[in-house]
Amino acid sequence: RPDPDYRPTAQAPLVFHVYGHDEYPESLVLSEDDYLSFLESIAEDPWKDAQDRVMPGVVLDAWTSSSLLCLGFYPEALEFKTLWQGLELSSPDGPDRRGTFQCSDLPEQAVFRQYHEQYLANRRLDVYWGTASDLLRTLQER
Repeated sequence: RPDPDYRPTAQAPLVFHVYGHDEYPESLVLSEDDYLSFLESIAEDPWKDAQDRVMPGVVLDAWTSSSLLCLGFYPEALEFKTLWQGLELSSPDGPDRRGTFQCSDLPEQAVFRQYHEQYLANRRLDVYWGTASDLLRTLQER
């Protein structure tokens, strides 16, 4: 459980591992049952009491008030689609989030890229074609 008083800053940003982190085995969403429980928790009410939340309040606040950076997802993966749509539908401000989606290890064909750029643009996400490391380095240089 994160510190409830923690607020991300440029010097101490928050990195939230949506489907868990191996340092905290109880947080991992590994099985189909884990995944269905995770989806059920988000669908019920992601803003419910702090103790019962799947996501910390600081993450939900950022989700509804900031740009997002999506790393490590495949654009058409069910894990990405359900997370994005589920949180968008439950967001108090509606589906008006903006963000960047990092794509790597995808085919180089122009038609493939064009399709994914349009698909993600419809979700108000810009596409960065390259590795997560390259994107983070580019962001750090800005």
